[in-house]
Amino acid sequence: MLIAAAASLAGLLYYFYSPYTDTHFPGCALRSLTGLDCPACGSQRAFADLLHGRIASAVHNNLLFVATVVLLVLWFVVESINVFRGRPSLRVRWPKRTPWILLGVVLAFFFLRNL
Repeated sequence: MLIAAAASLAGLLYYFYSPYTDTHFPGCALRSLTGLDCPACGSQRAFADLLHGRIASAVHNNLLFVATVVLLVLWFVVESINVFRGRPSLRVRWPKRTPWILLGVVLAFFFLRNL
């Protein structure tokens, strides 16, 4: 319930205030120090773009963020259908190497976006 409230509040904030123009949104410390884009750089703009239906702009700002949002929405839809139909929730058993794979994806994204 708390997560849904926080997500709703964030959605309203990013819908009505633009990270493109408003200075209230925090900047990236890594980018200000090194000039490099971190894996999260552009995710605030991508989130605002997704809320306004600008998919291409969101992908341009942060592809990894958009892919994560798509996967989370798909998971939520599947879980909602399971609850509606009275089926048990998905019980995913992640391999032990999953955190390392995710770290590799994030590091590869970091490296490739700064070429």
